[in-house]
Amino acid sequence: TKKTAKIVWMGKTPLTERFSKKKRGQMMDFMSLHFHSKTEYLEVIFVESKAEWLLTILPKLSIANKEVMTYADIKADYETQHEDFEILWFSKEMIRLKMLGLLTL
Repeated sequence: TKKTAKIVWMGKTPLTERFSKKKRGQMMDFMSLHFHSKTEYLEVIFVESKAEWLLTILPKLSIANKEVMTYADIKADYETQHEDFEILWFSKEMIRLKMLGLLTL
């Protein structure tokens, strides 16, 4: 993905559900995001902190927002809180979101 590529979210804000799960002997907090479109339903699960970041960035990527965010903008925003944006960007969950309406232009 080029740094100057524009990222646009065509969908609506998802419904959320928080839950905890024991993973590798430790309790971890997760968030399930439920995306609905006219023809599809998609549920993706993220670690809670990454899901919260995604929930704050999606409205900024909306077509209703006048300011356009680029891949570099999103990467910089993500990396202020987390490490290695590419791992998230090319994850199965994000690939599923890209099929539902997260566009790279």
